[in-house]
Amino acid sequence: MPEDLDGEDFISFDDEVIIRREVDRFFREHGVTISIAMQFDNIQSIKEAVMLGSGISILPERSLQAEVEQKRLVSIPLQSPGLVRPTGIIHRRKKKLTRAAREFLNLVVPQELPVAV
Repeated sequence: MPEDLDGEDFISFDDEVIIRREVDRFFREHGVTISIAMQFDNIQSIKEAVMLGSGISILPERSLQAEVEQKRLVSIPLQSPGLVRPTGIIHRRKKKLTRAAREFLNLVVPQELPVAV
């Protein structure tokens, strides 16, 4: 349960990383207060900090498979809906997207959302 994380030292993504805002929102919605022990911009650095005992973190399960199999980390599924990892598509600023890229965007982006190309 999210409230079990209250008061824990937490290894977080940097403020600029979109998932950080989602995790912060998730904690606020559940009334959870954590203590940010460290911040990183990538999953590997967060995993290393957790392995060193600096705190806990919330990471995608797939990114932990090797470490869990090697018994270097323990994964506890978070039993709460509402935490979704945002995904983005990036491209060069002034480069026009190819037809294939535009078609791909039409498949993965809900039609009601505007797509800046």
